[in-house]
Amino acid sequence: HLGEDPWFEDLDAAGAYLRRVRAESGRLTEEQSRRMTERAVRTAPQGGYRLHYDPSLALRYRATSLRDLDLWDTWDALTCAVLVLRGAESDFLLEETTREMSRRGPGATIVEIESCGHAPPLMDPTQFAPIIDWLGPPAESARA
Repeated sequence: HLGEDPWFEDLDAAGAYLRRVRAESGRLTEEQSRRMTERAVRTAPQGGYRLHYDPSLALRYRATSLRDLDLWDTWDALTCAVLVLRGAESDFLLEETTREMSRRGPGATIVEIESCGHAPPLMDPTQFAPIIDWLGPPAESARA
């Protein structure tokens, strides 16, 4: 669906579309789904709604074969701590890739989100709690 620029008559139509294209992201409550929809769309000039992103982003992906893209030199040059969240059912970020990410470069901490494909929505404590745990308590200077 990357590169699509659909128009929606109302938020319900936009929500139905987003639930369909993001189904692999895991189950959301009605409230979470509505909140995600409200953040994912913008009012269209002619009325109704459009997705709140630039569909031309797809042009870069179409021009390049992602299978031939090798970013390991860039990854190996990182020196900061890295947390990688991977939806356990993702067919985009593969499990063997995350294993390699934890082995080399900055030695990423990997967290797998169960019952989720690519791009966990991070709207459930089981999905965002690992981020809070990884970040740790705020520094003293941040509390002041």
